[in-house]
Amino acid sequence: MKTSLTTGMLLFLFLFVGCGKERLCTCGIKLTPCLESSFEDFKKNNVEAKEIIAIPKDEGYLFWLRTDASAHDGTEDIINDKCEVVCIICGECTISGECITGIPESKFISYWKK
Repeated sequence: MKTSLTTGMLLFLFLFVGCGKERLCTCGIKLTPCLESSFEDFKKNNVEAKEIIAIPKDEGYLFWLRTDASAHDGTEDIINDKCEVVCIICGECTISGECITGIPESKFISYWKK
């Protein structure tokens, strides 16, 4: 009985500590100082920040700063390694996400997730 109680408490503690934590990929993507700063600003200053998705493009990556705003007529930026917005994702745009056209979602990497 004592063993099962201890096991139960450890399982509860493990689940409690693990829930609600941010996840950062261990995929080996090297960030420029500009990206590190942009990502920190995005996570700290944007209450609706949900995820940063790395999208392979040419010899590097583009980064989609996800907030789910595009589902509500807002916009989400996709930036390059120089922190330049290269395209946007939005619900009502006529031109949206052209910079990632042709890249299958299976190639997308969840770099950070809330």
